[in-house]
Amino acid sequence: MFNKVSMLVSIVSLFLFVSCKKVVEGFNVSVGQNDVTAVVSLSDSYALALSGEFPVVVKDVHYGDLFLNGATTDSPFQLGLTANFDMFTSSTWEGFGTTDTLPNGDPIPGWITPYELVAVDIPSFSPHFDLQLYVGYQSPYYLGLSVSLNFLDNHYPEGLSVSQSFRKDGEIWGTVQLFGPSFDGNGNVVTHGGVFFVATFDPLLPGTISFKGTKAGELEFHGPHAARYAQDKKLQKKAMQQIQKLMNEFNFQQ
Repeated sequence: MFNKVSMLVSIVSLFLFVSCKKVVEGFNVSVGQNDVTAVVSLSDSYALALSGEFPVVVKDVHYGDLFLNGATTDSPFQLGLTANFDMFTSSTWEGFGTTDTLPNGDPIPGWITPYELVAVDIPSFSPHFDLQLYVGYQSPYYLGLSVSLNFLDNHYPEGLSVSQSFRKDGEIWGTVQLFGPSFDGNGNVVTHGGVFFVATFDPLLPGTISFKGTKAGELEFHGPHAARYAQDKKLQKKAMQQIQKLMNEFNFQQ
């Protein structure tokens, strides 16, 4: 088993040493006449061998779709969602509780106002990942998605989340975050780690907000032990290499 796996990990580690800070290739939010689409493209180092389209059905009404697009020679790995505006103008969310945390207990980004979102589980019917839709349905409007990945449970840096935020005219309009799993006092996994993104938009202003080509130095570290990573560049590289190693090992096993 050494041959291919060890060679893959060695090559990946050498590449990551100089490029470990580039997590997001692009983040695009498109507002149409009747719907909004948010798509995050991850760098090749974080690409996953996962694909699928999953309907957003709440109280028997189809409000849109979540999707994962596996990387190809022409496009990067993408995760995103399309939601029609009925989702934000109906009484759909009455009776749903709000949350101010991600699936692993990390706080949602502090730029979200008010500091809470509705979170709804979306069936993925997959043993590898779980999906949650996040909605802020009162102005300002928010739309988000988390993909919890069970293969990140092993060896993910404890208490660490890594995020990148995106701005327009000085204001944050979106955040992408890699978050780690949470454990109980005995070291058992309580919730899986994964990928989360959220964006804000104005349904009265059709158009596109996009960001491409993130720059090194834009990563932010969060969580109980994040201060150690924020202050130590070598530890940052080691943490990001470990995350990428887990993702590449998962892809190899597929």
